[in-house]
Amino acid sequence: MAKKKKYTMKDLEKALKKAPIVELTGVVAANGTGGCISKGKLWTFMLELCVWKTKGGGLNHKKLIITEEVSKAVLDKRMDHFNDYDKVKARYAEDIQFKEVDMWHYANLKRIIKDDVEDKEFDAAIKKLTKPVIYKNPYFGKFKFDRGINWFMGNGDWLGKEVFIHLDLDQVDVKEGIVKAVTELVEKDKMLEALTKIWNKQEAWDKKIKQAIANKFIKLRNDDWADSDEKRVTKKDFHALLKPQSFSVQSDGTMSFCFEDGGLFFGHVFMGGLSLKKGVIDVELAG
Repeated sequence: MAKKKKYTMKDLEKALKKAPIVELTGVVAANGTGGCISKGKLWTFMLELCVWKTKGGGLNHKKLIITEEVSKAVLDKRMDHFNDYDKVKARYAEDIQFKEVDMWHYANLKRIIKDDVEDKEFDAAIKKLTKPVIYKNPYFGKFKFDRGINWFMGNGDWLGKEVFIHLDLDQVDVKEGIVKAVTELVEKDKMLEALTKIWNKQEAWDKKIKQAIANKFIKLRNDDWADSDEKRVTKKDFHALLKPQSFSVQSDGTMSFCFEDGGLFFGHVFMGGLSLKKGVIDVELAG
């Protein structure tokens, strides 16, 4: 049996330049626009469609990323123009052999033909896509699914302060339904088992997190971020200013936290990982 060739993104780009032009209609995904620097003065505009079909074809629910090399001015115009769940018609180039690169379809945009396409199938799909999806956990309570970032968001109490709890499903295949997927992860793969243990010992873990942050950043704060006539911050003061903002869990149970800096670094946040075995790890200062 012949070994299946592994294609790179460079292979994909070359193939798309030679691919035939196809017309499609589709629905812009939640947070479905993006951009990044390309070559020289050009930027890459990215348009993600969550539901689409080619002329004469049926609905395709596999996400399609259409890219276009444009100037910064056109990029800004494109970003402002498209909204979540807009219906569009476009011409694009696609190479069939690359339909499974990184679990996405890729294509090069040639031209936006029309906005606000009339299509009853798309209307039904949009209605389904915008319907709230709720997962109820017996310990942490209710979580609401955010399609734009592919995670469930809930709230919890951390030592009397309300914080966000995120269940990140970015690497999960949810063809059978998003609620079913997260329920199985929690019940069978014990996605929330470690976080539950941490939640039951909040005082101890709150102290560990604040100590890890202070140990790494108090010298930086006093030496480089304080005014010359400003009083040096003690560890006790440093700890008191830190406030929990959110906790996140990935599908494999990997945990992370985000704490507000209390003004120590002018509104930045501290982020890091949590491990029952290793404690607080990889603490970083983020904007």
